[in-house]
Amino acid sequence: MDTIITPPPRVEPKPEEHMDKCQCHHCCKHKKSWVLIIFSAILDLSLIASACIVAITFYNVKALDNSLIVTGSAKKQITSDVVKWTSNFTRTIPIADLKKGYDLMTKDLVAVKKFFKDEGIEETDLVISPVFMDQPYYYNSNTNESAKQYVLRQNIELQSHDVAKNNCFG
Repeated sequence: MDTIITPPPRVEPKPEEHMDKCQCHHCCKHKKSWVLIIFSAILDLSLIASACIVAITFYNVKALDNSLIVTGSAKKQITSDVVKWTSNFTRTIPIADLKKGYDLMTKDLVAVKKFFKDEGIEETDLVISPVFMDQPYYYNSNTNESAKQYVLRQNIELQSHDVAKNNCFG
């Protein structure tokens, strides 16, 4: 007769005994559940913190819509300590006469400087910008062409602390 040897039956420890005697660090159900709980808590706190940041930012941005910023307005008579006048002069010229247009702008600048000088304004109080050139497009539907011309513009700004002397325009 042959004898069959069978291993003894495996006896699973009770869960309470297993947790008390457990030496493993990666397979126990109770340790996995703690990791899951900690991860969930960190994720929850992160979501709450980011929602608070978004809400505060949204509130601060919306609060800016309720503000009104006014400059240069007064309800009573005041005396300013700075005068600032801005003006410009322009010439519209055909595209073929660009050099002539710049020459006319130079003559106009001389006349404007003379005007300010006659009013007692020093040239050092003037800020003169370079000549700007724009090209407007006007379409003529009869000829399917646009007029070729330039608009030359030069800005002049008067800025001074001598308000009484420079009140020639007011």
